[in-house]
Parts: sequence; C-alpha cells; structure tokens
Amino acid sequence: MNDFARINFENFYKFDLDKNQLPAFTKKNLVFLTALIQNDSSYRNSFDKDNPESSAFLLSKAFPTEDNIYDVVKRIDIENSTHLSVSGMKKEGNKQNNQGISIFVEGLLERGLENIKKQIQHGVPEIVDELAVLVPNRLNFSFATKFCTYCNRYCFGKDDYSIYDSVVSNILPYYAYVYLGEKYWKDIHSKNPRKKSTIEKTFVKIKNKDGKFQPNYAGYQKLIGEILCAIQEKSHTAVSRKIFDWMLWYYYKNDKRRQQTAYNCLGHHDCILE
Repeated sequence: MNDFARINFENFYKFDLDKNQLPAFTKKNLVFLTALIQNDSSYRNSFDKDNPESSAFLLSKAFPTEDNIYDVVKRIDIENSTHLSVSGMKKEGNKQNNQGISIFVEGLLERGLENIKKQIQHGVPEIVDELAVLVPNRLNFSFATKFCTYCNRYCFGKDDYSIYDSVVSNILPYYAYVYLGEKYWKDIHSKNPRKKSTIEKTFVKIKNKDGKFQPNYAGYQKLIGEILCAIQEKSHTAVSRKIFDWMLWYYYKNDKRRQQTAYNCLGHHDCILE
C-alpha cells in the first residue's frame, strides 16, 4: 500500500480537537484554517492584495493619504459590515443623511495622518481608543480595531493589533479560562440560567465621569497577547494575532452549538488546558 492510500482523508479535512472537543492550535489546524479562508471567496477578497477592490490592495501600496483615505475607510467598513457609514446619521424630513465615514475621515485629518501613521506603525494601543470615539455619540470600537489592524498589517507587514467584534467578544472567555484560568464571564440567574461574556463591559463600553466612552484597548490587546503566549507554551505552536482571530471568527460565527460547547467549560477546572 502506498503512502497516498494510507491517508485518512476523513480526519485530514477536519480540525484536530483538544480535550474539550474544540479546535486545538496545532500546526495542521493552522495550515488547514489558512487554506479554508484563502480559498473561500466570501473572505479572501478583503485581504487579497491583488484585488483592486480590496482595502488590502490600497494599503499594500502605502499608508493612506488625503487623496485616498476616504476610499480606504469606506472599503474597510464595507468588507467588515461595521456600519460606520450610518454613524452620525441625521434625519432631514424624510431624508437620511449618512455622515459617519465623512466624520471619521475628518477626524483622522484633523489629528494628522502622519501622526496616526507613526502610532499604528509602532503598534500603539491608545490610538484605537482615540479613533473609536471620532464620531460623536457613537462608539466605533470594532471599526477602529480593524482600521488599525489592516494598516499595521498591510502597510508595515506587522501583527501588533487584534480585531474586536461580537464573535471574538462572545467566545474569548473560553480561551482566557482554559489557557490562563481567568474569568471573563458572569452567571445569569433567571428562568434561562446561562453565562454571559464580560469582555465588552471590561474593555469596550467603559464611560468616564462625564459619561463619555473611554474604552481600554490596551487591556484587550494585552489579554489576547497573554493567551497567545500560553498557547505557544502549551502547544509549542506560535500563533499570530491574525490567525487567532481567524480561528475564532471562522469556527464559531453563527454556530450556537459550538459556542455553547465552549461555554459549558467555563468554571470547570478539568477543562483547563495543560
């Protein structure tokens, strides 16, 4: 029997699972995940540097300038469905005037693109918090993380930022618990007892004494960094922020069963990975 005939193709095209029956961070899984995403037209177009319609195409040329910053912001918004375009919406009679992208871009220009470029190039976390509140009365934290991540990744080839979205926010407590033993959830005692993520409350929707949003991206970034260090220590596999985001987003998005499998582990010491 030759080597090809010995391959178990049924398992070859499935994720290796950890003891909690969720994807382990093995080298095989990382290669498999990358292949899935890079060959799925629903995802690959947004990070294809050869696709003229992608933000990656624009950003891989150079950091945005006054000439193309609006197009870059708009493309990132569309690719990620972050709804920045409807931020700052004003009603004029029966007409709706969408101003979010324009307001965000104006804020970038006021702060100076060169200044923002330097901060993103060096992975300064505080710039995310600053950009998240550019549009008055609307917190655009998710979009700010994606804008900084994409600029850092495609302009400078770096991996300093982690994306924030609802999928990551909901499932991150599992990884914080099984890799670090830390609790980022609360128990809901009601007719439908359940556990609820506190990631958003801890790092995102924070307000200062004046009632204005004052998120803590540095804390969020640090938590994921610590998880990645623990993954490398325990699995002997280096995982980038990009791959970690891909794994969580691709595996758990719109799958309540998988999310519940993760939540069933919270608070159970035997689920902690060694």
